[in-house]
Amino acid sequence: MRLSLARRSKVSPGKNQAPRSLRVVIADNHALFRELLANCLTTRVKNVGIVEEITSLSLALHECSKGGVDLLLVNVQLFSLDGAIQISKLRRRNPPLRVLCYGGKVSDADILEVLRCGVDGFIGPASSQADFLDAVARISRGQAYFCAQSSHLLADLACGLRAGTARDGLTPRETQVLRFIAAGKTSKEIALLLGLSAATVDTHRQNLMAKTKAHNAADLIRYGYSHDLIPQELAAV
Repeated sequence: MRLSLARRSKVSPGKNQAPRSLRVVIADNHALFRELLANCLTTRVKNVGIVEEITSLSLALHECSKGGVDLLLVNVQLFSLDGAIQISKLRRRNPPLRVLCYGGKVSDADILEVLRCGVDGFIGPASSQADFLDAVARISRGQAYFCAQSSHLLADLACGLRAGTARDGLTPRETQVLRFIAAGKTSKEIALLLGLSAATVDTHRQNLMAKTKAHNAADLIRYGYSHDLIPQELAAV
């Protein structure tokens, strides 16, 4: 049986007018996962028009920024540095775009970072193909879908229980700044990327140094890697 994903519209299609096909973009750096998801969508779901497979989040966001994309599927492992920030900005510029994230073994802190972007759903490793199809169907109708692993974190966020804390006592903003420092960004560059003043970024740097007992940027970066606060792909930057 194929699921129908007619996109919600203020005007119902007439008897002879078929619902507009959904355009889906899949952002995943694993070719096998991209192909499996694309095959699942095209064979199990009705009204899916174009399914584009893209290897990086930045390229996927660029494609979505052109307009005409209804649903963005993102592997949570691609969330690093300014990816979350760019998704938030894109959602503000293009409200109709829906975003569903998925991932394998991820920490609560990683999921929280995704949830703060205002995504429409998250699918964890315990979810089945039926769960994935249900998530796509609901999100395409304008609803939300969060698996059990992410639902309790979303509830905590709503209650303000996790608003100011993250792993190792660092706030989400401090963790972002730490990652940019590891990527070799200056305070001015970080300020531009985060929409802050350079003075605010310097304050975050000082707080990071105090919390981690680091004496310099090198100590700070070593701390970040040793506590899994910085994606390993930045090691070569």
